[in-house]
Amino acid sequence: PIRSMFTLTSSARAPAPARRHARVTARRSRVVVARASPAASYDAIDDVLSKVRALPPSERAEALERATTDVRAALKTLKDSGAVKVWNSAGEAPMQRRNVFPNELKRLLKCAPEQIARPSDANDFNLIVTVTLSTSLLATVVGATLP
Repeated sequence: PIRSMFTLTSSARAPAPARRHARVTARRSRVVVARASPAASYDAIDDVLSKVRALPPSERAEALERATTDVRAALKTLKDSGAVKVWNSAGEAPMQRRNVFPNELKRLLKCAPEQIARPSDANDFNLIVTVTLSTSLLATVVGATLP
């Protein structure tokens, strides 16, 4: 599927055996893919995924497994060309930890940091009143209507 987005010209020589021809085609496609535009790679990903979406649900799992290699190849091409910089970059740079001080929170949140985790008494009161009144009303109606 990824190879289908590129046009490979055939040579005037006699066709090579199928196995060798497949390897040559794969090599050519990798070389061409490296020079592909980001739009072509995105179109290739969209084509692969639209073919999977068109399948019946019972066949989608297998098709997604097969499409994974094509999508990964297209994303790797996008990363190599510089269009997608964060693809597969989780292990490249370790996460940096830093302390967050209360004054930073006051500045960013425009509220007191102490109020972030404090539960609201008004919400608790509203819940208790609502549950008590609704269950009492329901019990009264059921008791009056059922024998």
